[in-house]
Amino acid sequence: PFVLGAQSARQLRQALMNRCQHSVPLIQRLQQEAKAVQIAADRGLVDDAEIDAFQHIEHALKLEVDAVKQEAEWLTDDSGTRKGMGDQIWQAAFQIYAKRRADIAKNLALAQQKSASSEELPQPQPSDDNAADIID
Repeated sequence: PFVLGAQSARQLRQALMNRCQHSVPLIQRLQQEAKAVQIAADRGLVDDAEIDAFQHIEHALKLEVDAVKQEAEWLTDDSGTRKGMGDQIWQAAFQIYAKRRADIAKNLALAQQKSASSEELPQPQPSDDNAADIID
């Protein structure tokens, strides 16, 4: 069997994790849509071609998940420290994706707060002398 060097294996594992990260949103969307498609199909609201297309996407995604698992197992190093990576990679990918989304949401909220506070310029307070000028 071909043995990779530690640096090459690390780079390939990172590339594989990046591949997972790009698939996570699609997997989540497909999981959400599957129920709706099933209900619509049961009610006769979608035709067979649409159901077949959806099932084709589900099948292709399942093949991708399985391929990633196999590649992760192949990249398991002989030290035993990465044993079972095929079973762990998708769980880790979902956790990393969720953390990144939370970080992005937090940064966006902070930026919006900062923007809102910088837009709130002090307004002149009307006095009896220039009240008409402010209204006009």
